[in-house]
Amino acid sequence: GGDDRETVPVATLDEFCTGHGVGRIDFLKVDAEGFDLQVLRGGRGLLGRHGVAAVQCEVGLDPDNQAHCSYDSVRDELVPLGYRLFGFYQQKPRETQALRRADAVFASPDLLRAYPRLPAQPA
Repeated sequence: GGDDRETVPVATLDEFCTGHGVGRIDFLKVDAEGFDLQVLRGGRGLLGRHGVAAVQCEVGLDPDNQAHCSYDSVRDELVPLGYRLFGFYQQKPRETQALRRADAVFASPDLLRAYPRLPAQPA
């Protein structure tokens, strides 16, 4: 063994985007192993002006799942900013078949206005 630690720079989403001249993100995938809410809070400036068209977060759906941010907390962060749930993907059950986690995708109001209706599905 030795010490395998490494020091890395950390910045909020807003700081990173400002520092790198990023004014808009089409699709932001957040997979921060339980710290997704902190990532979103660090991007309130960008998210608040709808600078992200769509946001995907890995969320916990089972109250016993302590490894992921709860869906409720992510929803409560994004909905007041105008984002709406678009869908759940990559749903993962646990042994009891209770839905443990999923990727929740939220769409900005601008994206929803640009594409107001999904195409009709054939019967």
